[in-house]
Amino acid sequence: MALCNIGASNAGDEFYRYKMPPIQSKIEGRGNGIKTNVVNMVDVAKALARPPSYTTKYFGCELGAQSKFDEKTGTAIVNGAHDASKLSQLLEGFIKRFVQCYACGNPETEVKIAKGETIILQCKACGNVSKVDMRHKLTTFILKNPPGGPGKSKDDKKVLRRAELERQAEGEAIDKAEKAARKEARRKEKERLEELEKAKKAEGKPKKAEDTGESKGEDAEEDDDDVEWATDTSAAAMLARAQEQLTDASRAMVDVDGAKKAAEAEKKRAAEEAAKEAAERAAAQKARELEEARLAAEKLKLAAEEEEDDDEDDDEDDDEDEDFDEEELIEGLTAYAAGKTPAQTMAFLSKLPAKDDLHRTKLLVFSLLDADTPVAAQLVKKKPFFTAVCTDGKAQLKLLVALEALLLEKPGREKEAAHVVKALYDEDLVEEEIILHWYDNAAASQGLQIKKDAAASIRKKVQPVADWLRTADEEDDDEE
Repeated sequence: MALCNIGASNAGDEFYRYKMPPIQSKIEGRGNGIKTNVVNMVDVAKALARPPSYTTKYFGCELGAQSKFDEKTGTAIVNGAHDASKLSQLLEGFIKRFVQCYACGNPETEVKIAKGETIILQCKACGNVSKVDMRHKLTTFILKNPPGGPGKSKDDKKVLRRAELERQAEGEAIDKAEKAARKEARRKEKERLEELEKAKKAEGKPKKAEDTGESKGEDAEEDDDDVEWATDTSAAAMLARAQEQLTDASRAMVDVDGAKKAAEAEKKRAAEEAAKEAAERAAAQKARELEEARLAAEKLKLAAEEEEDDDEDDDEDDDEDEDFDEEELIEGLTAYAAGKTPAQTMAFLSKLPAKDDLHRTKLLVFSLLDADTPVAAQLVKKKPFFTAVCTDGKAQLKLLVALEALLLEKPGREKEAAHVVKALYDEDLVEEEIILHWYDNAAASQGLQIKKDAAASIRKKVQPVADWLRTADEEDDDEE
């Protein structure tokens, strides 16, 4: 079944990257026991990066009917008979309230429970934090069943993140297909312009005169026909021959006025013909120049679009082995990130000629964090940027190593290590498993050439936090 765009406001955008399957409903039973089974509720909720129990409960709240979602079988039941079109309209209300960012309208948001029992939506596209209207009945259900709450297993905590990553992968595939289609269309347009330009040049070439021997022979025969083979001796003919034998000087003396008038008329006619030919040549030249300018402008436009698409490609790895000045890259990234969103900064960071992703993460850390200000406070202030870079466990580990390098950059800064790691955990930037893995494996820091004794000193400062995390895990296991 074809996918549809997320959000009614994006229904007409054929290039919109966020898609979801249309709702499919099946009415079961009869009489008082009639109910509606939302067949693909799991797939719809996965596309929205929300638990299917949320959407099922929302339908029940809006319809004033009992609803139930079975976690084991993935079955979503709403009492009463409700068709797919009605459920689709209700789902739009859920998307506007609990999925789309209130600032940019992007559905790439994450549900979080803030202090004071308030539900917020954190947008990963623009970084805006939207507060949900707590008067809706669904908010009570969300507070009791938070996404990735304490009642969930460790695998369940990562369901929403995996769903979001899959949605991003689908969007990137759509972007690549659209880019390939645009390139193919420009290539065909470029070929058409080149053929049109060749045709214009061919029309401008003068045609060669075709003088054949046959035509020359015909002219010769015509010349022979004009030859007079007898002399007319009449008075009129004799007078005409006498007139022809007059020289120019003698004819001028005989008819001076007539010669002047004829010369002036001939001169005027020649001037008019010359002016007409010059005007025609100028008009033709102007038309050719305008056509050439139009063709050149279209070719330049195509070349500019191709260059822009080439700059957007993320697969250019040929510059990895080139030498680069790390300080200059950090200064350039600092200036760029000052007025840009996290998404724009991540796109710019991916194009920098760093050795690998670990060094790119180091560039981001050194450009965003000031060496003379407590790092933990800065992490909270710059959280949207680090949320954008911490897409998976590997990226979180790289962020820890980069922060370790920052703390070792200036003597005496390693005492902040425990506060920094605690802030990463409290702000949900790095998971506890990743923190413990980094703490137990000092070799992870060798990617940035951090010495063993320096890495050991950092981990010594972080030991209280690591012990606290392990104790919390053991208590959770005992309670289970």
